[in-house]
Amino acid sequence: MQSCRDHPRGTGHRRREDRGSEGQRIAVAAYLLNSLGSMVEGLKSYCKLSPFYYYTSAEPLRNGLDMGHAGVLIVLTVVFLAVALIAFERHDLAV
Repeated sequence: MQSCRDHPRGTGHRRREDRGSEGQRIAVAAYLLNSLGSMVEGLKSYCKLSPFYYYTSAEPLRNGLDMGHAGVLIVLTVVFLAVALIAFERHDLAV
């Protein structure tokens, strides 16, 4: 007997679990890139691809808020919010 979870939809849509885990995978990859970048010489130039770099690199508790890094984080937040809203609007809620 097949469960609903194993049933192929045939519509080309990914399962709900897959869509939710994409963001988690991206967040974990960004965190690992930032963490390993401080230890591995070859990854240091890629650290700026991680939002965690902009949050921690200026040491805001010691040196105060770096407005350039804060600006990057605000822009990333707006971009990710826009992408999420577009994806939500395109999502078929009748499923």
